[in-house]
Amino acid sequence: LRAYLETRCPAVDKELIGKLVYGELIVADRVPEKDALALYRALHDVTVVDPALGSGTFPVAMMKHLFAALRTLGSYLQGSAEFKKVLKQDDITDPDDAFALKLHIIERSIYGCDIDFFAVQIAKLRFWIELMVHCDEPEALPNFNCKLVVGDALVSAVGTDNKGNVLTLEKLLGH
Repeated sequence: LRAYLETRCPAVDKELIGKLVYGELIVADRVPEKDALALYRALHDVTVVDPALGSGTFPVAMMKHLFAALRTLGSYLQGSAEFKKVLKQDDITDPDDAFALKLHIIERSIYGCDIDFFAVQIAKLRFWIELMVHCDEPEALPNFNCKLVVGDALVSAVGTDNKGNVLTLEKLLGH
């Protein structure tokens, strides 16, 4: 994550990126508005893939980590007119809406594959539980079928279509 942010936001101080990634950024730290916005956009658009998903320990931890980092950056951007403008345009998710932010991360940033069908179902359930923490009334499980799939990442085959053609991760998720 640190290497991704350093590559995506080369103008941002590497020490600041390190503090953000390792959860050491505090309110007393000075974060320039343009840097906070650049980091927020980069984390909002990140893609994380776990080729051995299992029951979702790594992806759920990554979702929590991204959520915390985005909320931290959001606290620095509260008074920013540029940030409010971008929020109104629906380009990015509001960090104050915990449910929407976690849902965005799960639906657009986290991908995974595992050979064990039941492990993938447990991972989906863990994501649902993480969402329900921020929900007043239980909601239906979001459709994670395109993001968390059953398959063998070593051979990339995830099954066959109704004509018997092999389906690969590349065909389902893109390169």
